[in-house]
Amino acid sequence: MLMLDYQAKPRPHRYGFVALALAVAGLGGLALDYYDVVYALEAAAVEVGALDRVDRANAAPGPRDVKEVRAQVQEIAQANRVLRELSVPWEMLFQAVESAGGKDVTLARTSPSSRSNPTPRSTS
Repeated sequence: MLMLDYQAKPRPHRYGFVALALAVAGLGGLALDYYDVVYALEAAAVEVGALDRVDRANAAPGPRDVKEVRAQVQEIAQANRVLRELSVPWEMLFQAVESAGGKDVTLARTSPSSRSNPTPRSTS
């Protein structure tokens, strides 16, 4: 008995291989873009970390508790008292005292007051 097979064998489709090649190429491009973005994010994180360290190094430390705040307030008040004492026009004051008195009056000592309105006390 003779058997004939008239069914044609399916040929491989060329379009399928082309589509597969394009998909692999696109996937490779996406992988490269992904690694570029990851690298840029890591570089930005390193830069932000460096800037944060510089910022922390330059930042003035703040008071931590009530005792430190009170100590700072006292230091500021003392500095303000010193500034008020230094702002008195000493040269003009000495000249006025020396020119007002005669030969019998000499300026032995002058000390400023630490009140809000400094008035010097002098002894002769």
